[in-house]
Amino acid sequence: HSMHRSKQPHWWTYRSRLRDEEGYYACIRQQRKQPLFTGTSSVSQTGTVAVHGFGHWRVLYFNKVEQGMTYLADAEGMDGGPTADYAVLGFEYIKVMAMQAIRHVASRTFTCGAHCRILCIGLGSGALPAYLASYSQRHEEHAGQLEVFAVEIDHMVIQIAQQYLGSRNMLVTSQRATTRPGPGAFSCTHAEASTFLQQL
Repeated sequence: HSMHRSKQPHWWTYRSRLRDEEGYYACIRQQRKQPLFTGTSSVSQTGTVAVHGFGHWRVLYFNKVEQGMTYLADAEGMDGGPTADYAVLGFEYIKVMAMQAIRHVASRTFTCGAHCRILCIGLGSGALPAYLASYSQRHEEHAGQLEVFAVEIDHMVIQIAQQYLGSRNMLVTSQRATTRPGPGAFSCTHAEASTFLQQL
């Protein structure tokens, strides 16, 4: 059973402020769920799509199963939409994926000075491509070495990432991107992955 909010010890409040998976699970026990969006996708595999808010966290669900989450830096951006903190990755398995990608980039650039491109198949909450795209902005030694792309079959997911999950550094395209996204940004193509890959 969840603790009653008024009886939570001070260390529980501290845990809920952590910007990681532990902090997220502490937060959902402390914060009331805020339903933000519910809809039925035209893509049968996706099913019912929902977004819930828990404090600064925004969580994406397909058929009531967590698919990803973002941590909002600002509840309202300059144009009225939320902005995610791109340096935060909530789920531990997403952190592992990001670190492996960065390790690969570092290895290639160190050994042969190669420029790297990363493709994320499936956008999810947008947290992973946003993190990777903004990584070189936070680490000067990787500046200009990395381009990040995503391909997503479900246009509803793309819209949700922008409107509710704070993916403000995402350039959306309807076909294979020919223009590089700007510094710290990534491009997301609305397409079926196998078709997209054939065009590379």
